[in-house]
Amino acid sequence: MKVAITGHSSGIGQAVYKQLLISSYDCEFKCYSRSNGFDLAHDYQTVVDDIIEWDADFVFNNAWVWGNKAQLNIQKALYVAWADREKSVITTGSSKGLYARFMPKEELETDSYSVEKREIEDHAILASLNWPFKNKCRVQTVNFGIVITGLTEGLEDLSGYISAEGAADILIDLMEPRSYLVPSQMITHQFADRQDIPAMVMDKNMRNSIEKSWQNNT
Repeated sequence: MKVAITGHSSGIGQAVYKQLLISSYDCEFKCYSRSNGFDLAHDYQTVVDDIIEWDADFVFNNAWVWGNKAQLNIQKALYVAWADREKSVITTGSSKGLYARFMPKEELETDSYSVEKREIEDHAILASLNWPFKNKCRVQTVNFGIVITGLTEGLEDLSGYISAEGAADILIDLMEPRSYLVPSQMITHQFADRQDIPAMVMDKNMRNSIEKSWQNNT
């Protein structure tokens, strides 16, 4: 089977790639990140076109970038392109997308991450209403809480959070053939006594990552 992965060079995307390499699945891979010349922050359409031309069976839509809703648009584009094909798009969501329903409007105006993750889940749920008769493509998203990746660097206590490998296992499980579709899952974790502290650290790390991405590509 052909497996495409966005954001395979770090974090959950990298863990998915490594876990599949040692799994019982017989996979042929095509991966997309800045490390091998695919810059989703500036051109996600090239990635969409390449995935469709390569005719992937499963797509792990992991990479989130700021500014152009690439992750959401990749999910939507593949869903439309594969309406008559038994394909699968598995998107890494976030619990922040669920929280977005309850966030003040003025806060959402400056939080594009939460807004896009909310839209990803909404689209997956709406798409499931058309499966499998109006659209055969499976769209599934998993909303994680805090996952131990580069974004958690600087946090002292990671004992309550899920590992990137654990998150990858949950995503990979969605490859299993089933007679039903689970469009959305929520994976929570043991909250720290001061949840605002990890949030501040991760937000800072994310801002630094976004700034570095744009500096390297402008």
